[in-house]
This record gives sequence, C-alpha cells and structure tokens, in this order.
Amino acid sequence: MPIDTPSSRPHNRDRLARAVFITGLSFFLIAALLGIFLRLQALEPIAAVNYRHFLHAHSHAAFLAWVFNALLAVSIQHFATEDQLPAFRKVFYLLQIANLGMLASFPFQGYAFWSISFSTLHMTTTFAFAWKLFRKNALPPLGRQYLRTALVFMAISSVGPLALGPLGALELRDSPWYTLSIYFYMHFQYNGWFVFFLLASVIALSHSKKLESAFAAAYPFLTAGCLLSLAQAAIWANFSYLVNLASLLGSILQLIGCGIIFSRIQNLDAGFIARLPYLQRQLLRVALACLILKFVFQFAGSLPGLDVLASHRSAAIGFLHLVFLGVVTPALIAWGISNNWIRNSKTTVTASALYLLSFAIGEAVLFYVPAATLTQWPHLPHTPEILTAAAALTGLSIAALLTQARFNLERAVECG
Repeated sequence: MPIDTPSSRPHNRDRLARAVFITGLSFFLIAALLGIFLRLQALEPIAAVNYRHFLHAHSHAAFLAWVFNALLAVSIQHFATEDQLPAFRKVFYLLQIANLGMLASFPFQGYAFWSISFSTLHMTTTFAFAWKLFRKNALPPLGRQYLRTALVFMAISSVGPLALGPLGALELRDSPWYTLSIYFYMHFQYNGWFVFFLLASVIALSHSKKLESAFAAAYPFLTAGCLLSLAQAAIWANFSYLVNLASLLGSILQLIGCGIIFSRIQNLDAGFIARLPYLQRQLLRVALACLILKFVFQFAGSLPGLDVLASHRSAAIGFLHLVFLGVVTPALIAWGISNNWIRNSKTTVTASALYLLSFAIGEAVLFYVPAATLTQWPHLPHTPEILTAAAALTGLSIAALLTQARFNLERAVECG
C-alpha cells in the first residue's frame, strides 16, 4: 500500500481530478449518442420510443454527468483544500451512482419513481459538495466571491425541479407555472452556475491584477443581470410589460459587465492564456466569443418585435446549445488539455476542429429557422438531415477526444 506523504498528495489530487474529468467526458459521448438517436427520430420515428423520456436522459447526461463532473474535476484540481479530497472522492462516487441511475431510468419512465429518486440523490450530493466548497476553498478573495455566487445560483436552481412534484400533484402540468419551473432551473444552471464558475476559474489561474480589477468592477452588473434576465424565460407567458422591462434591464446590465471587462483589458491573451499552446488558446477564444454572443442574444430577445424569438423552440434550443456547447464545453476541453488529462496531439486538434464545425453547423440551422419565420426568408431544405449530420459529427469528435484521454497517470506525467 502506498504511503500518503506530502510529496504524493499532488499526485493523488491529479489522479482523482483526472478520473472525474474522463468519467464526465465518457458521459458526454453517451449524451451525444442519445442526441443522434433523438435527431434520427425526426427522420425515421420509432413508435415504441417516447421522445420526451429520451430527451430527459440526453439533457441530464449532458449537463449533470458531463458538465458537473468536469466542474467537479476543476474544483478538485484547483479549488479544494487537501483535507477536502476524501469527501470529494465520496461525492464523485455518489454522483456516478445517480448519473447511471438516471441514464437507466429516464428513457423508460420519464419523471417517475426511480428517475426522481436518482435525481434527488444527485441533487443532495451536489448540495453537500457546494456547502463544503462554499465554506472553504483555496481561492483568492475575488475568485471566492465568483465561486460562491456560482454555488448559490446552483442551489437556487434546484427550486425549479423541486416545484415540479407539487405542481404535478395539483394537476398543473399544462400550466405556465410548470414550464416556468423548468426554465427557472435551466436559467440558473446555464446563466448562473456554469458561467460564474468558469469566471471564478479564470480569476483563480490568471494571477493578473488588471484582470482581477476588471472582474471586480463587472461583478455587480453580471450578478444583477443574471437575476433580472430570468424574466426572459417568462416573456412568452405575457404576464406583464414589467417582465419584458426586467428582461431588457438584465440583458443591458450583463452587456455593461462584459463591456467593463473588455474596456479594462487591452490584451485578452495576457497572463496565463498567453502561456497556453495554440489549441487551448483557440478553444478559449471560441468560449469567450460565444459568451459575448450569449449576452447579445439575451439583449436582442428582450427587444420589442424580437421577443418572440425567446419563445421559439428552435431558438431556445440554439441558445442552450450556445452556452453548453459553445461556452462551457470548449473551455472544459481546453482545461482538460492544459492539465494533461487529454493529450495535445494531432488527433486532439482534428477532433476539436470537427467539434467546433459541428457546433457551428447546428447553431446556424437552429437560429436560421426562427429568423426565417420572422423575416420571411426561404425555408431551409433538409433541416432534420443537417441537424442529424451535425449531431453525428459531434459524437465522432467526442469519441476521438476520448481516445486521447490519459488513463495512466504515470505515463501522463512522463509525457507531460
């Protein structure tokens, strides 16, 4: 049995973080395969397949089994203190039980006893993780502020799924409140938890006073903007003009926060980004560009005449993919490469390029559909076939990335 000495602890930390990250990437491949299967249903539907049930399995595998695992890996590698590692190892095991349970139950029963049980296990485990990291972490003050905000948003998001049971019991599944509960969860996951966690990561690793100053000035605008832009999820319900006003104000505040960061940082490649190899820099540039697009789209979706886009199904899916596939995933892949969890090889470069191509094709089609409806542009032929091909390219790129994962730590250290 190896002896746990101070010199071996960084080794143990990296081994745990790498295992968590690669596990998440494996779940991402499963989510991509489910996405291909769902796209194929638009071409050749199978009568016995419940589309909504498989959609739940796809979405939960994507942002709980992939993204949350990857963020947990980053937390273990960079945020956790030494005494937290044993607890986070237990968190990892419990989360995988929950992920596998959801993956096995959602396709066959949707939201029912087993899927809800495993979802509840995942939620309670994430609460334990969030509480430990909120109370104690190895971040500097500003990074800790962003991280704690991310964790609070993650906790707030749970109100959405927790409300679904009572609403269903009250026979309100077809009411706006049921849909709004889902949107509430998605908003604080995608726009709060994911984004603020990644910003905390940038602050923690930048070691740049200039960047920290910019992020400190932007913080109140980004936070207030995230809270107010929740109203955009309710525009379709036509509650009141105040909802549209809150959505517009929230999007403006987020743009101001983004503008503060850009105005104070002349060279965005300064600091740790400049030291990264070419592939990681490009992936981070894509993530940054998509983050800016996210803020712009939220602003556009709050404007009179364009607010109908906020309720268009294709635009909503496109927006979620923009954050999930355009902001979060490229940043996490770059993180995996920089930590030597994925080899920086020609295969990785090719797989990353293929992934970005599939993402661009999918986004172009998803946003063209509502734009064509609004502007009376010509109908795009073979839309289901194009989206299916894009999903297949995504799956192929993730599978290729997995072939470059460093499963053997000793070899990773030697090659790194």
